[in-house]
Amino acid sequence: YVGTVGIGYDLKLVIDSLALLASKGYRNIKFIVMGDGPTLNEIKEYADIRCVECEFVGKLDYPRMIGKLCACHVAVNPIKRGETQIGINKVEDYAAASLPVLNTQESPEYQSLVEKYNIGFNCKPGNVKDLADKIELFYKDRKLARELGKNNRRLAEEKFDRRKTYKCLT
Repeated sequence: YVGTVGIGYDLKLVIDSLALLASKGYRNIKFIVMGDGPTLNEIKEYADIRCVECEFVGKLDYPRMIGKLCACHVAVNPIKRGETQIGINKVEDYAAASLPVLNTQESPEYQSLVEKYNIGFNCKPGNVKDLADKIELFYKDRKLARELGKNNRRLAEEKFDRRKTYKCLT
């Protein structure tokens, strides 16, 4: 996860999903949180209580963040139900890093991109089992994760490359 650690982002959902997977025997999954915000300490405590392995790296300069992001296997866009965050920077960074995405954002525009480009899965906001099931799919099928990550990179190149998209605006 990259971004603000705040009330609009459902990081507890991710932690609960990973705790569910741990109860099924998946013990080697680490949730990396890159960012800072008003609920950071609460989220850290919650991860400790749920015994989920998390790495909170704080806010990184952009090159370091991208380097760490590119070393990940899956990206998550955990927006709470009813929230209107667009999170376009996060979405663009995930795409540029060639990561498959697990999305709980209800934005029809982004959900449509997830489906049209086949870059990951739209998950039900707040639904622990649904997110855990999708994480498990990527865990069991690394080839699928790589394929969807490549699709996300194609999305980045087609829709988020400002050298191309700014020409369309003029």
